[in-house]
Amino acid sequence: MAIVAALVAILAPRKFKEKISMRLKPIKGLAVAIAILATVSSGVHAEVNEVRLSRGLSLGFLPSIVMQDQKLVEKHAKAAGINDPKVVWQGFIGGVAMNDALISGQMHFAGGGPPPFTVLWARTQGTPHAVKAIAALNASPMYLLTRNPAVKSVRDFGPKDRIAVPGAKISNQAVVLQMVAEKVFGDRGRFDPLTVVLSLPDGFTALLSGGELTAQFSGPPFQYQTKELQKRGVRKILDSEEVLGGPTTFLMMWTTNRFYEENPKIYQAVYAALEEAINLINRDHRLAAGIFLRVTKQKAEPAEIVRILDDPGTKYGLAPQNIMKYVDFLHKSGVIKTRPASWKDMFFPGPVHNLPGS
Repeated sequence: MAIVAALVAILAPRKFKEKISMRLKPIKGLAVAIAILATVSSGVHAEVNEVRLSRGLSLGFLPSIVMQDQKLVEKHAKAAGINDPKVVWQGFIGGVAMNDALISGQMHFAGGGPPPFTVLWARTQGTPHAVKAIAALNASPMYLLTRNPAVKSVRDFGPKDRIAVPGAKISNQAVVLQMVAEKVFGDRGRFDPLTVVLSLPDGFTALLSGGELTAQFSGPPFQYQTKELQKRGVRKILDSEEVLGGPTTFLMMWTTNRFYEENPKIYQAVYAALEEAINLINRDHRLAAGIFLRVTKQKAEPAEIVRILDDPGTKYGLAPQNIMKYVDFLHKSGVIKTRPASWKDMFFPGPVHNLPGS
């Protein structure tokens, strides 16, 4: 009863305190105090009304681009009862800056490849900044391209070759290159002296320029620009699916456990928006291509983007595919100390757990 009185003294208005002070029975006083606490605490963790998401400008980020163009997060947030939500989309030069912004709360949803996500997941478990994935965005092969006529396979790379990857050590391409090196030479660091870090568009431009760069481990849409590649004598010598054993998630989306718990409506709105965007892409490639070009302002013909989207290797879906191949390699290499028993351990509970992921 002393606890109830203290709660009433702190929380209740003066007239209200006078009415209920000593005349309430213990059980009645406890019920009142709990009701007051519930009323006060209900507004402590109000959901954010400004949602900040990251996205890139490649075709891998097409679901995010569609979400932005069609205002799908706003649509589903309003349906969940959040009035006039402000949605901000930001681009980041590198994954480190993006994840720093996520951990600090300046960014709410991040996106990238399975290897960098896996490393972040493993390093944050058991901390206040723990992260988990929401869903996959797409699956796509990655092509190792070269313009060096002497290079017919990875065995032919010499000390003067330079291979561009979009991120050091833990980008999708860098990890697959390590897998190849381990399989062919028994040394996963074999190509480290040859790799240089360049974004996909910068690496592609450098490859075509005829400078020191002789190869690029590429990605969509650049690797599909066949006319330009043939004109410059650039050829594909490796497909990532040969290494990974089949279609593999190229990009995915994640957030922090804290945001997930404190903003359940926003989280569900983002998931629903992502699902709707992917359905739109799969239903209408022409519409999706138009949205992509309008938002990114890239110089390409709509028919060229449609051709890429029509390619059987380009798949958009929420279910992660083959990401445990990355997880196992990173764990075996000592990059991550904690290995999840299943891909589901790295994803927030919800509809995605019912999908045929791997």
